[in-house]
Formats: sequence, C-alpha cells, structure tokens
Amino acid sequence: MSCYPNDIVKALNVLHSMLRCALVLYSIRIHDLQDLKQMYAIVTLDDERALDRLEWTEDGQLMAISTPRGLIHVYLSKLPIIGTVLTHLLEVDV
Repeated sequence: MSCYPNDIVKALNVLHSMLRCALVLYSIRIHDLQDLKQMYAIVTLDDERALDRLEWTEDGQLMAISTPRGLIHVYLSKLPIIGTVLTHLLEVDV
C-alpha cells in the first residue's frame, strides 16, 4: 500500500462484516475499508519485536496475532451484549 512505502507489509487481512482491514507491519494497523487513510486502531505488542500473521473470527469478535516464535495473542475486538450484568469477575479460564 502506498501509505506505508518504507515498511514491509507481512500480512493483510480483510474483515468484510465490519468493513475493516488489518496490515501486519511491526505493529497491526487496522483501517476502515471505505477510506483506507482512516485508521481505526493500532495494536502494538510490547514483548514482541516481530509479528507474523493475523486472523479474525467471521463475526469480528476475536482477532488472533501470531509471532515467528510460535506465540499467539488473541484480542477481543467486539464485545457482545450480555443479558445479565456481571458485578464481580474473579477469574476466566480458557
């Protein structure tokens, strides 16, 4: 893309349901598909110097980023509506 002429784009991923695209550089740059100059978010990983790949779930709720070392970072990018209100959350196991 011409907006990053000196950077190496390692991956490009498009999420049609949310009209977003993500570029994997030294950080993740998320753009609006209707206006690529409009940046929606920048995701940087402090403990990682290199990023490898990015994938979204079909509904856009989860975004997974992998590194060349084999680590996977998963982010919640869209919060679903929960019917009940959580007042206290101690622990979440995956």
